Amino acid sequence: MSEDTQPEVSLEDIGHPKGTLAVLVVYMLLFVFGFLGMFFFEFLPRGNPDANPSPPAVEHQHHGGTS
Repeated sequence: MSEDTQPEVSLEDIGHPKGTLAVLVVYMLLFVFGFLGMFFFEFLPRGNPDANPSPPAVEHQHHGGTS
């Protein structure tokens, strides 16, 4: 019987997966810029709602008399 000899492919022969790394870097940069944009332009200008709470709404009750 003859042996089927397939050439062994090592990682050194393939080379670095530059395309996959480039895609990951692009998506990472999109995420980072999106997060920073939302943080600095959306959340910070709104401020912390718990820092200066508005006073509770007071409901005025009318006691059946004339005012």
